Amino acid sequence: MKKSKKPIIKHLPDYLDWIDIEKGLASSTQENYARFLKRFFKWLEKHDLTSLLPHELTEKHVWDYRIFLARKTKHENSDKNLEKSTQQYYLIGLRSLLSYFAARDITSLPPEKIELPKTRNEKEIRFLNLDQVRRLFDAPDVSKDIGLRDRAILETLFSTGMRISELVALNRDQIESSLDKEGLELSIIGKGSKARTVYFSPRALEWLRKYLKSRDDMAEALFINYRAPSDASRRL
Repeated sequence: MKKSKKPIIKHLPDYLDWIDIEKGLASSTQENYARFLKRFFKWLEKHDLTSLLPHELTEKHVWDYRIFLARKTKHENSDKNLEKSTQQYYLIGLRSLLSYFAARDITSLPPEKIELPKTRNEKEIRFLNLDQVRRLFDAPDVSKDIGLRDRAILETLFSTGMRISELVALNRDQIESSLDKEGLELSIIGKGSKARTVYFSPRALEWLRKYLKSRDDMAEALFINYRAPSDASRRL
């Protein structure tokens, strides 16, 4: 580890290059992280700490900044304090900067020193039980073409864990040559333009085969005429 002679504020351009090239974050995410950090930098300026070096950052600085976010920072055009969830975003930005320092062997606080505030209304993750899953899969009327399509969609989502935006981007050619196999591993481009591998079970491939057999077109899109809600990719 080495001590940087460059103030924390001056590390922003290198940090943004790091989250772009090495972390592969989307440009919109990079912009958000830059915005989160600029609030911390303004806090440093307010307290005459613009020359603070990475190894000089202490837990006391972090604690004082957290108090600033919780009690003294207001929403734009509002007198209300920041919600816990909004405070989290700013702290996540600072923790990410500390991760950059660690990755570059620059002496500073460990990222885990940034603890995120607990929110009262955190969403509880709920799971379907086996009976609910059966009823969900039995809901489409598979005697009709649209029912076969919907069953194939459910089987694909359940087997692969795809987002809906990834599902509707599937092409027929990616699947059709593998329908008679025991299973299929397929590389897809997911969120943030990152490639990942998903697995189609034999049952998912069987329902895809039935669905494609019912179609009388040669359209390239696998799930033709399927349009997901605009916010579905964020929910699934």
